[in-house]
Amino acid sequence: MSFPNNEQNSDLAVSTRNVNLILKYCAKRGLNQEALISSLGYPAKYLTDADGWIPLPIFQEITKRARRFFDDDPTIFYEMGLVSTTEGGLGALEILKRAMAYLFADPRLLIKKVPEYNSYFNRTKEMEMIELKPDSAILKIRFYPSIDSVYDFNSGPLVKGIIASIPTIWKLPPADVSEVMLEYDVVRLLREHFSIFAEIKDGELLIEGQAYGKEVGLEWEYTPKGLVYLGKYKKNLEAISPKGILITKSLNYKKYALLIPGQIYNAPYFILKASWKNPSFVMRMRQLLPLPFFRGRDYLEDLEKKTTDLQNYARALEESVKERNKMILEEKSEIERLKNELSSILASQLPPDLVHAMTTHKLLPKRNWGIVLFADLVGFSKRAHAAEDFASLFKDLNRFFDLSNSCVKSRGGWVYKYLGDAIMAVFGGYRENENYVELAEKSIEASQKIVRMVNEMGWKIRIGIEYGDFIAGEIGPSGDRVWDFLGETVNFAFRLGQQAEPNEILLGPNIIELMKRKIVCQEKNIFLKGLGEQKIFTFLRFSHEVAL
Repeated sequence: MSFPNNEQNSDLAVSTRNVNLILKYCAKRGLNQEALISSLGYPAKYLTDADGWIPLPIFQEITKRARRFFDDDPTIFYEMGLVSTTEGGLGALEILKRAMAYLFADPRLLIKKVPEYNSYFNRTKEMEMIELKPDSAILKIRFYPSIDSVYDFNSGPLVKGIIASIPTIWKLPPADVSEVMLEYDVVRLLREHFSIFAEIKDGELLIEGQAYGKEVGLEWEYTPKGLVYLGKYKKNLEAISPKGILITKSLNYKKYALLIPGQIYNAPYFILKASWKNPSFVMRMRQLLPLPFFRGRDYLEDLEKKTTDLQNYARALEESVKERNKMILEEKSEIERLKNELSSILASQLPPDLVHAMTTHKLLPKRNWGIVLFADLVGFSKRAHAAEDFASLFKDLNRFFDLSNSCVKSRGGWVYKYLGDAIMAVFGGYRENENYVELAEKSIEASQKIVRMVNEMGWKIRIGIEYGDFIAGEIGPSGDRVWDFLGETVNFAFRLGQQAEPNEILLGPNIIELMKRKIVCQEKNIFLKGLGEQKIFTFLRFSHEVAL
């Protein structure tokens, strides 16, 4: 768990209501509470009390654990928010929520309260209602200066889901909530949360070399709240105008719509637009009849006053627990510092769930299956020997490592080793019964992308890939533990990478058998050092692709 360098995160910035939403959602889907909130320095009773507060890094660690359980798909946070009104977990706000639903058949009245109720959930961002109509609203959300919006990304889909859930109180469909402008630095977001190789070059957002967006200038718009940026833009950039990145091409991560055409990233704040259906006249009457209207107003005001009193009481309690929390965090910080040093070293090579396993217990070597990929820059050693300027040469090498790492990770693999001017990547290899056909397909897709992007850098590359079994696990004395792979599959893939022609992707017989009719290859026989004469295959294209 990493702690961002800002003083706000040492405060109690996130309500445990958010934790309760996550716990209730995960419990109904088979995840034990202990897996989410153990070893965090807070007792379970405190974390499950819907009216407590915790530091942002503690909340982020819980969201990371939840994502790991659900295949790293951030869609789960939207779904958590979406069921918040039916599955509960809002603490004292439950009373007010139900009273408003009971008394007033109009989602607008509760949507209007969202900026006010925001303070009951977090102290990381502020909300402002820019426009409110009978069936739509525009919300402005801005993170406080000390909070890194990219670090707190997981809360974004959660907030969106909670807003979308409001009409469901009246048995209506969820609100349609769209993020028109987003405060996230899009390059950092893609790299840090999704291991996607992104960069901004000549005013364009490039993802693995393809354009997904472009830089635009933002334009003010007149609103009841004054001049606000709402998503209107101009192509001509001016020095005085704030700039954003207009998304021009869709990108999904798992089930989550990560980039949507028309969105603007790198904006000064978030703009959310919500629209909903209103209940029918019959539904309104049914909800108004049980209680006279004038009494309903008084009852609601009384409930709001009691809720405010409860919040004031909770905040008073915070002062008494702050010192205890500070001591817990100081002790935990030192433990986490040592653990992070180990994790950061391991994380440069291993998947997050494998790092977590290695930092909690030793993983004994065992036989497993996976796809091994070797990729080697052609002629790097010769250029390095003859070069007078090493800076540009090693800039290219680091760029190759960066893009290959992202291409592999974004397709379900992981770069295990950097070997001079080459990489060794593995798809699978440490879990049992994975979808090896899909992993093999992803490994070839990653190879195609690496070849194309390395060519654009002015280099050529050799790639060898093979599927099979090997011994995988922690090897070495207790003070010098490393994760390693041993076996013929690793050796075979390495020899393929050595023998491939420039820009050729060589495949072994096992991966060919695995892929069957999914790919088109050219068969050839070749002598591999230490392995003798072998039948291998040059990858040409996927079967669904049109031959050139």
